[in-house]
Amino acid sequence: MKRTGIILLLGLTIVSCKKEVIKPVHNCPAPSENQYLFLSHTRNNDLHLVDKRVENIDFSQFSGLLLGGDISYQSSMNDATINGLNDIFNLASENTLWALGNHDISDRSLIQSITGRNSYYAYYKNGTTFIVLDTEIENSSITGAQLSFYNSVVDTISVSKNVILLHHKLMWMQGNTEMESMINDVSNGEAGTCGYCLDENNFYDDIYPKLVDLKNDGKNVYCLGGDVGGKVSYFTNTSPDGVEFIANGISYMNNNAYGLVITQSAIDSNLTFTKTAISCLY
Repeated sequence: MKRTGIILLLGLTIVSCKKEVIKPVHNCPAPSENQYLFLSHTRNNDLHLVDKRVENIDFSQFSGLLLGGDISYQSSMNDATINGLNDIFNLASENTLWALGNHDISDRSLIQSITGRNSYYAYYKNGTTFIVLDTEIENSSITGAQLSFYNSVVDTISVSKNVILLHHKLMWMQGNTEMESMINDVSNGEAGTCGYCLDENNFYDDIYPKLVDLKNDGKNVYCLGGDVGGKVSYFTNTSPDGVEFIANGISYMNNNAYGLVITQSAIDSNLTFTKTAISCLY
């Protein structure tokens, strides 16, 4: 089932500031009461836990932390690694939502011992429903018990103004006439069938239709993916049905590193996504 979309910037504001200056007032946005931070692909290509720039972030200034996967080179390699990541990201907090990537899943039991959650789950806060999906279980597809879970959540969303689908692989690029040709220039995992690749999947058959239903019901719907950073730092696309696709990530090989600050001014308000230099977050 092919879909086309219109590439837009979704009102993203690129905020720059010098690395050596901590929160210069004239360049960095002032924190507000209800903000979330989205980070992904924070890994190094070695056994250091995370990109060293990430360790300096003051996560306490945010209402929640959204992680788009590949947070370390081997996130669940052993107790020391997962506990070190917990010290940085507070993975045990209910306000830290982690969509697993291929570099995270060496030992899923270790992850669950820290988070106390399954690898897919839902979370509600201040008028926004977050649905965290695991794109590593079935090669980019959402099937079986996870699909049943997804259906049970989206079929019962009522009061939320916003719905965010948080995931690692950019599953919505496959099966979309316009975006398929961009996969190898955007996604860290190229199109294909390898363990880290972006495989053909069931997004437009089983996931997307219910997102359109939510959109038609007056909700803002965002699919937020994390498997970028190596080629581009962010990518956005809006479908003809008004579902918004966003991807953001960093790379240890790139001097410029950005997170997405997601702001909601009131429970019944829309979300604003601001691409923000990591040095603004210290």
